[in-house]
Amino acid sequence: VAPAMAPENGVHVGEADDGLPDEAQVEDLMTWRTNAHLLYDLFIRCDLEWPALSTAWLPDEADEPCRLAIGLHTDGSAPAEVIVAELCCGTADTVVQDDWRQWHVPGLGQVESLGCDVASDGGDADAGAGPLRELARFAHPTEVNRLLPCPRRGQLLATKTANGSVLLFDYKAPRSPGVVAPDAELKPSNGSNADGFALDWSA
Repeated sequence: VAPAMAPENGVHVGEADDGLPDEAQVEDLMTWRTNAHLLYDLFIRCDLEWPALSTAWLPDEADEPCRLAIGLHTDGSAPAEVIVAELCCGTADTVVQDDWRQWHVPGLGQVESLGCDVASDGGDADAGAGPLRELARFAHPTEVNRLLPCPRRGQLLATKTANGSVLLFDYKAPRSPGVVAPDAELKPSNGSNADGFALDWSA
């Protein structure tokens, strides 16, 4: 994994108490970036606007690309959300030492990758849409403590809320932006609010 980081010339590094990057962290990061092509065939980093408490790959399905569900935790100034994104790139046939590329992906923010083969516009490698594409985004009533796709039907996502309820969403169903509208809700039997993270599908 890459060291903890904050922006510096398009990459992320740690900051000392005075707000300046720590030299040792910058050196560690640059060493990691130089050697990353030896460690990974494909590496993608996405700077989301809010942290994600839970992420999950959706199960493989015929005629569906690789998909990733992301549960966001905001500070309350914006609604919590679930995002479903698809991986729309392949692995490059050859990876050169400095093969890092950057894109701004609508809805997902700044994306940086190594070893991606992304369809581009006009021959400019950085003009394409990027290696990730947002498929769906819908509001969630609290932070998304846990999310888990149905193993037999990947478009169904179960989420665990901070008040103990379990919500079920079909991410392909149309929804109004900003409106919390789960397809089903399971509440704790005693009616109490119970924060938790445990969630699983029955066999």
